[in-house]
Amino acid sequence: MTPSNSERPPEHELREPDEPQQPPLSVLLRNARRAVADHVRLALDEAGFADLPPNGPFVLSALAFGQAPHSEVISRLGVSKQAAGQLVETLVGRGYLERFPDPADGRRFTLALTVRGERAGTVVRSAAAQLEAAVEDIAGADGLRTAKQVLEAVIEMGAMDE
Repeated sequence: MTPSNSERPPEHELREPDEPQQPPLSVLLRNARRAVADHVRLALDEAGFADLPPNGPFVLSALAFGQAPHSEVISRLGVSKQAAGQLVETLVGRGYLERFPDPADGRRFTLALTVRGERAGTVVRSAAAQLEAAVEDIAGADGLRTAKQVLEAVIEMGAMDE
């Protein structure tokens, strides 16, 4: 015997509760980028580098292993040439970078880290290593490796779109 409509509980009470929905990957990536930036910023502030502009850590990382042509650093930033040029000017002015003419082409400039830039870069790399270790503590070595593989695949997909 089927219960009448007056005896049946409302339909929303019959359903099993849905599992919490995970946000889309794009939201997770954006939030992860923000969390990394915030962690790096806090480490820089605590180490006395509060005047480093928001994209400054990226430039310091790009130059961590030596000099690079000004144009190459600008193209890697993914911002307008004007914005990148202003950032480089700020970093030079605040003592993080030095700029000198390219010996092969006097119209071009090469960028290199100053001692101050190297110190700030060390803070950036240390903060990134701390985050990576924290993720490994949560996900294990295999989970970290898988996360890196997934992120590399996403980056590669983006590179194909360019």
